[in-house]
Amino acid sequence: MIKIRNNMEYTFKKDFGFFKANDVLTWDEDLNAFTMDVKEDNGFRSAMIDANTAEDLYEEGLLTKVKPNIDKISATVKFIDSLLKQYEDDYEEVMQKYKEGKIQPCVKVEAETVYFNLTKVLNKVREELTNE
Repeated sequence: MIKIRNNMEYTFKKDFGFFKANDVLTWDEDLNAFTMDVKEDNGFRSAMIDANTAEDLYEEGLLTKVKPNIDKISATVKFIDSLLKQYEDDYEEVMQKYKEGKIQPCVKVEAETVYFNLTKVLNKVREELTNE
């Protein structure tokens, strides 16, 4: 039995029945299957394959596993970390100015809301990228 990752993909090495070389099967966790949707000039092709069948096709040499681009993921995580640091620094600066009476309470509340929401989203994206 294969271990399925959320972003796992297979690519067809060559034409095989309905499938064409370079067609990509992507794991769909909601469907618990690999799916493929291809728009073509003259129509549309769509397929769904269970994990065991995909693994059998892989073992037969018809599919290759697509490796995630680790360098791009790593660079994205570093970028997210730099944004989190910048947002934290900006937030602390606003809070200091508020304590000194240099800004209005509404500006403080807005800064808190923006900081909380951006941090929450960035941390979730970072978690998705690093927990494969």
